[in-house]
Amino acid sequence: MGGLGRNHVVGWPRLALASTLRLVTGNVRLTPVDEQILEPLSSVVIAETEPDEVMPPVKAPGGWSQARREAFREFDRARWLAATSPTP
Repeated sequence: MGGLGRNHVVGWPRLALASTLRLVTGNVRLTPVDEQILEPLSSVVIAETEPDEVMPPVKAPGGWSQARREAFREFDRARWLAATSPTP
């Protein structure tokens, strides 16, 4: 991602990182993101973050409006599709 300033780490504002990092003990399972996981993931993101913490700005009403929720789904879909697409 281009244009990240001092207050961002891998696209996350430092304040968001400080408030969301938790010590995890025990087993951790990584699950590929797909359509089946997208809705539960979106629900957690919407409940625990602000839109500007997890996605690029969009022209839509503030907060998690319906337009921002759909924009987040499209943004996240594009990221996981790019991550799972074969490279030439």
